Amino acid sequence: MNLRVGRGTFEELVRSRYREVWRYLRFLGASTSSADDLTQETFLAFLRKPGALRDPDAAGAYLRVVARNLFLKSLRGKAAEALPEDVEAYADDLAWEACLRALEGCVEALDERSRRALEWLYGEGAERAAIGERLGLDVEGVKTLLRRARERVRTCVERKLSHE
Repeated sequence: MNLRVGRGTFEELVRSRYREVWRYLRFLGASTSSADDLTQETFLAFLRKPGALRDPDAAGAYLRVVARNLFLKSLRGKAAEALPEDVEAYADDLAWEACLRALEGCVEALDERSRRALEWLYGEGAERAAIGERLGLDVEGVKTLLRRARERVRTCVERKLSHE
């Protein structure tokens, strides 16, 4: 299928926005497997109603709304105690934007080696072995470096968000 979305195709939209949607769903609280399924459902929902997106530049926001609605719908089918009390607060796009700003600032504050390792892992999808080759580390060394970097970023983001 070669569905046009603004200046690009549906395939380009999926390629450029898939990780963003998946990460947003994880941010909302979806498990890894649930985020996988819901991300696919998000793009399928778009495919069923491509005309719903009037402004191609708003694709990210539109896909987040669809993903959030699908996530909330999936929670409604579960037991009431499984629904976090504050899921609506976390689902808010403003909270998402604040998290992204905090995340960017915290990643920038990392030492260069840790920052590069995270960028290669999440930005390029590089394997640990490839990251190790670039940094002169074995796979276990990369695993430890990434674990420590993620923990520093997590702590930093939590601190920044608690002060907003």
